[in-house]
Amino acid sequence: MKRVQFLRRAFIAALILCLSACSLLENEENAAVEAEALALVRTIQSESAAAPKAALSDPAPVEIPTASPIQLSEAPVEIPTQLPTRMPTEIPTQPPTLVPTEFPTQPPAPIPTEIENELPTQLPDPFAEPGPAKTDDFPLFEARVIDPNASGRDWRELPIVPTELSDAVREIYAFGRTHSGRNPRFFSKIGDCQSFPVVFLGEYDPLYITTELQQEHPELSDAIFYFEGYNETSYSVFNGMSAASALTTTWSDPSACQSGESAIHCELRIHKPAFVFVNMGTNWNVGQDTGIFAEYLEEIVVEIISTGAIPILSSKTDNIEGDWSLNEIIARTAKKYAVPFFNGWRTIQGLPNHGLDPERKNIYMTTEAWSYRSLGAMQTLNFIGKSLGAY
Repeated sequence: MKRVQFLRRAFIAALILCLSACSLLENEENAAVEAEALALVRTIQSESAAAPKAALSDPAPVEIPTASPIQLSEAPVEIPTQLPTRMPTEIPTQPPTLVPTEFPTQPPAPIPTEIENELPTQLPDPFAEPGPAKTDDFPLFEARVIDPNASGRDWRELPIVPTELSDAVREIYAFGRTHSGRNPRFFSKIGDCQSFPVVFLGEYDPLYITTELQQEHPELSDAIFYFEGYNETSYSVFNGMSAASALTTTWSDPSACQSGESAIHCELRIHKPAFVFVNMGTNWNVGQDTGIFAEYLEEIVVEIISTGAIPILSSKTDNIEGDWSLNEIIARTAKKYAVPFFNGWRTIQGLPNHGLDPERKNIYMTTEAWSYRSLGAMQTLNFIGKSLGAY
């Protein structure tokens, strides 16, 4: 009962303390709350007074049973006199030798005070004209016109694989090896979806080439295992790529290419190829002046040569323009700068429908034609590599 009385007093004291500590209520509200609390206290006191007297009296004492005393044995407890023979492990008293840590003598780099903004300040204009090529840290090779009066009208009769290599190409190759860090084993590709590895040259990758394909063309074995880039991701190959778009920054991969860098320059900088297949023309805007295509193609060729790489110009297999004028331009440009011309069109002329897919408006090649075109490209690489004494 004393404990109950104590709890009641504690509750009343806590209630009064809570009321006095609350500062959020107005004076009238405080008075109302205090009155309600006092009423509650009086109720508790009245209930306590009305309780039976018997409840307030001390309870009758409870008889606690007593137990019989425990009889202890008089026999003495035997205490062992022999100590254990196993000795505890000795704890070393000599502290371990501390090896001093060498502190760097070079002061830490200063913390930058400004955060570099990596986001472009201006979005690229997809309709912008090609801008100047981004300069590199290495010296550039001066592309020279070898035949200003070159003609490409005989492009149909030109062989699939070049039969000779010009002195101009040898000079470009030597410059690329000694001045601009070109990789003599690596070849790149510039083009649209028909330049993807699955369509163009990917099957000759030494990691994936079949035994049957190797046995069919043993003369290409040295070239197959010498060159690199068969299945590499080209930063200048995209679905829908055209000669104009290849020269703008709109098609550059922002995850790899630098700001203001065209797709072509990005590929030339990252992979540093010594050879570049230029497969352009299929995505030409029909009805537009083909002279513009000639200007774009020549700009591409000059940029490739300036880095010390050898452009290999390929004829396209379709006639989207209707008069084969783009292939004539491609052949003429190759002669103008005396660079290799790969006649890809001629590789598939013996196939049904000349290797073109009629269900795709005779613009894209059939899957059967892919291998024929890739074989001609591999033979072209083999000729160039042997002519340069690469292997």
